[in-house]
Amino acid sequence: PPSQRPPPAHSTMIPPNMTPAQIPAVVHAAEQAANRGNLIMAEGMIRDCLLDDRLNHPGLHHMLARIGIASEAFWGVADNLRNLQRSLPRPDPAIEANIREMEARHAAQRQAFAAQQRFMLIRAWGCGFCSDLDHVLGCLLLAEITGRTPVVRWGKESLFCDPGVPDAWVQYFEPVSPVRFEDLPLAELWPPKWTPENLDSGRVNRDQGPWSRMQYLHYLARPEQVVVMDFICRVVSVLPWVPTGHWLHGSTTGAAMRALTKKYLKPIAPINQAADEFYQQHLAPGPAIAVHIRGSDKTAEDEALHAGNQALRA
Repeated sequence: PPSQRPPPAHSTMIPPNMTPAQIPAVVHAAEQAANRGNLIMAEGMIRDCLLDDRLNHPGLHHMLARIGIASEAFWGVADNLRNLQRSLPRPDPAIEANIREMEARHAAQRQAFAAQQRFMLIRAWGCGFCSDLDHVLGCLLLAEITGRTPVVRWGKESLFCDPGVPDAWVQYFEPVSPVRFEDLPLAELWPPKWTPENLDSGRVNRDQGPWSRMQYLHYLARPEQVVVMDFICRVVSVLPWVPTGHWLHGSTTGAAMRALTKKYLKPIAPINQAADEFYQQHLAPGPAIAVHIRGSDKTAEDEALHAGNQALRA
């Protein structure tokens, strides 16, 4: 698979002065990206346009349906074909027939996948703590919409895993499911860079090399029993593929992240106790101001960071 960078979280690919007359050129560029195998770039361009109601165009929905076909996300194809139908001046019977076909394919796919329990191993993205939590939440949403049982393990690839500690996740949070890492069946692993021998090792071709930079679109319809996520997966990227009927369908990114956090991120008892003690000592009972002070690698991004931090403390 080609190396693919994740699409931006906000609209940055499309100029702010884009006009409806320019949309066919964007669709053409997205088609070219898709033809090169870069579905992530193609989707990013299209969804950036759809952030602006003025730019609604049938070609955008058609392109998303094509991306869904390439990913075998048949429920997403049906949803985007419905959007395509709504964007036309009059209903197209051929599109209605295609919607029914995609729904039938999805039903058959769902039945086939339900024949055995399927799992998603969520490894650490390997960056800052909140960045890794962002990754975990995106993977958890992806696991839900693809019918997989999630297993989070922050091993040697995590910045927060001390030597000799097999899994840093359980030092902060409760497991997200009853299934343990040791319980995973290892006969079918995907992507194929993973083997039973290296599954608990450090990074394996995360950024370059065979099967590197594997992202959410590749995981929407994989048949293997165990898939492994090690490249950034964000809620904002997965959310548009949430099927109708899912409890987060139609949710905003912020609301979805809050809901997923409430459902899955449960700090272990010692951390809850420490948080309560800190609150009682430093925050209760009066008002408080929270200030996020950046450090570590952020000093390379902002030369004035230290001076700014000192000013915050003054």
